[in-house]
Amino acid sequence: MLIIFIFLLLIIIPLGYSLIPSGLAKNPFNDSSKKYVPGQVIVKFKPGTKGKDFARFFTSKDATLLRNLGFGYKLLKIPEGMSVEEAVLRWSLDNRVLLVSPDYPRYLSEKPNDPMLDGTTHESIWYRQWGLGKIIAPKAWDITTGSPSIIVAVIDTGVFWRHPLKEQNSDLTTDLENKIAINSTETIDGLDNDGNGYIDDRYGWNFN
Repeated sequence: MLIIFIFLLLIIIPLGYSLIPSGLAKNPFNDSSKKYVPGQVIVKFKPGTKGKDFARFFTSKDATLLRNLGFGYKLLKIPEGMSVEEAVLRWSLDNRVLLVSPDYPRYLSEKPNDPMLDGTTHESIWYRQWGLGKIIAPKAWDITTGSPSIIVAVIDTGVFWRHPLKEQNSDLTTDLENKIAINSTETIDGLDNDGNGYIDDRYGWNFN
C-alpha cells in the first residue's frame, strides 16, 4: 500500500507542475531590487497572433496599446484599479500570450568618449594594453568613474605624464599632467635636492 502511495505521488506532483502556465512558473516580482514602471506591462504574443486577436485581447482586458516594441512585444497600459502584479499573473493565463513582464526601465551605462577605447582597430588601447579587457575594466565605470581624492600608484617602469608633442603645442595635455603627484622640494636639475636618494623625482616617484 505504501509503495502504491509513493508511486502516485511521483506521478501527481510532476503533473501538477506541468499544469502551471509558463507565465506563472517564475515569479517576476521575487527581486525587490528591481523597480518597474507602474500602470503598464510588456506582453509578448505567441507567433501567428493576428491583428483581430490583438484587438480582442485589448478589449477583453480593457488594455490600451502604448507602443509596438517589435518582435511580437507590445507595451500595454493596464486598466485603472489593476496592479502590475495582477496584470502579469492574470494575462499570463491567456492562450494568446507567450509571456507578460513588468516594464523595467533600462539605463545607459557610462560610455567613455576616448577613441583609444574603440576595440575595433589595432590602434585601440585594447590591443596595446590587453589587461584592460582581461579585467573587464569598463564594467567598473558603471559603479564609479573615480575620485580626485584617491591616490593611485602605478607599478611599472614609468608613465608618460606629459604629452610627447607638448613642446610644439602647449595646448596638448594628458590625463596625468594635472593629476600626477608633484614633489615640490625637488627640482629637475640633475641633483638630489631633497636628499631622499633619488635624483629629479619631482613628478610621481622615481625608483630607478
